[in-house]
Amino acid sequence: VSGEVYSVRSYSPVQKIINIVVTDGDAAILPFALLLTLGAILSKIIGAGAGGWLTGFNRLSSLRLGIGMISRGEVGLIVAALGVANGLIQENTFAAIVLVVLVTTVITPPLVRWSFAKSE
Repeated sequence: VSGEVYSVRSYSPVQKIINIVVTDGDAAILPFALLLTLGAILSKIIGAGAGGWLTGFNRLSSLRLGIGMISRGEVGLIVAALGVANGLIQENTFAAIVLVVLVTTVITPPLVRWSFAKSE
C-alpha cells in the first residue's frame, strides 16, 4: 500500500533473549536454547569427567573437573558471530548460543563451590 512506512527492527542477541523471556517474542527458540544449554552442560561434565576418570582421577575429582569445564565463553561467541556474519547461522540460533554462554558462565561458580563442599 503506497504511502505507508514500515520499519524493520534489528535486535542484538541479548535484546532478543530479553524479548523472548519478558514478552511473547519468538518463544519457539526457548525450548531449543534450553535443550542446547542442557547438552552443553552434560557434554562438559561427561566428557571432561570421563577424561579425568580414565587418567586416574577418582569419581569426585572427575566430577569437579567436568563441572569446572562447563562454562563456555568468548570462543563460542566469536565462532557464532562469524557464522551469523557469513550467513551460516540465523540470528535466533545466535541468540540461543548467547543464552547458553550466559547460563553456563553464571552456573559454573556455584556448582564448583557445591562440588568442593562434598567431602572426599
